[in-house]
Amino acid sequence: MDNKLNFGQRLTVSFMRLLSGKSLKAHYRSARFVASLMEKTLRYRRDEILINLSRSFPELKYGEIKDLCHRFYRHFANVFAEAIWFSGCHGKKGQDRFLGQRIIDITNPEVFNTLYGNGRSMVVLNSHMGNWELLGGISYYHADKIAPLDLPPLEIVVAYRALRSKFWDGVMHALRCGPLEHVKYEGYVESNLMLRHAVSHRNDRRCYVFSIDQFPYGNSARVDVGTFMNQPTAAMSGAAARACRLGMSVIYPSWHSRPDGGWYMTFIPISEDASKETPETIMRKYYDLIEDDIRKEPESYLWSHKRWK
Repeated sequence: MDNKLNFGQRLTVSFMRLLSGKSLKAHYRSARFVASLMEKTLRYRRDEILINLSRSFPELKYGEIKDLCHRFYRHFANVFAEAIWFSGCHGKKGQDRFLGQRIIDITNPEVFNTLYGNGRSMVVLNSHMGNWELLGGISYYHADKIAPLDLPPLEIVVAYRALRSKFWDGVMHALRCGPLEHVKYEGYVESNLMLRHAVSHRNDRRCYVFSIDQFPYGNSARVDVGTFMNQPTAAMSGAAARACRLGMSVIYPSWHSRPDGGWYMTFIPISEDASKETPETIMRKYYDLIEDDIRKEPESYLWSHKRWK
């Protein structure tokens, strides 16, 4: 555990890792209660969810929107359940448990390996489909304990936005990076520092992971990507701009739920050499891919946050 955590943070992380010792199926059962609590008692961001769904699917009747909202709460609770279970996947024992229970199956690792094997650094444009909290263990996703990706853990750089609460920011840092704790992982980088990090490592191959499908915040770079889910959409373009500037490859991980719980991940190349494209074209391709995934499995998208303003 990170020695920089204060006593309260270390206690919280230890408690969550203790909870993580339950089986993944047990966490899913607990998630049903959490989903009901959020939906019926707390009514967590219910108005925002219904508005987003109604505008994105104008062809659906109100009853269908309510049913989709209900399924979203189930998915959202599962995201938390999986994240808590994931937090205990640290150290050798945790790694074995993580690999053995197969929370994610990568369907086409050869696509990733071929693109990353060209020697260029890579940008992974991840969405808020599936479970974005699990990306810290991307080197270890496989069913038979053979790492499917030719991606050394220390080459992974995951961008995050610091939480307002320093307490929870430190706790989430420890939990998200749990599977990489044994290699003294330092690739968890605040989004405002990513350009500096990329430039300083421009001669080193790195895999940069961004989750960016939300309305641009603060002074972040942005582009107009046209219509996304029936609404005019502005998008953060910083990751795409860095890929273009530094000649990186760009790939998209497509998430789809497994019938038994967990996820399938399929990699879809967006660009082999982003220096030959513009941030606008890359982001348009990215949003087309997200929309296609959403229409196939709408409940697995994060509808509770503001996507359009």
